[in-house]
Amino acid sequence: MQVSTNGGIDPMESDDGAALYFLSNGWVVRAAGEGRTETRLVKAIAFYAVRDGIYFTTGNFDRNRFGALGPDGGVSFFNFTTATSSRLLKSDKLWHSWIGVSPDRRWLLYTQLDGQPGSDLMLVENFR
Repeated sequence: MQVSTNGGIDPMESDDGAALYFLSNGWVVRAAGEGRTETRLVKAIAFYAVRDGIYFTTGNFDRNRFGALGPDGGVSFFNFTTATSSRLLKSDKLWHSWIGVSPDRRWLLYTQLDGQPGSDLMLVENFR
């Protein structure tokens, strides 16, 4: 069954199975309900959905460092209830590929590009 109308990548189902989140044209999109109505939530490079919101990365690709998000790179949280975003951290070494959050939300994982070649996984404790 086709879910998106404008294409998408990196799908993630909500905890209750009522919605599907994915990236489409630079946005995190929620497809929910009978007709799978699509709603654009936030502009993002990568994301991780939780019960009450979305953790997501932002930035502009640095042409000199493949995959790095440059000086505007950061991790933010979009709250479903308030429909607002708050920045959790800023890093000029953030890499575009992935973000993860532990089930108890005490740990945040993201990819960081420290040098060439390769990247490192970074762990942030008690980030809320």
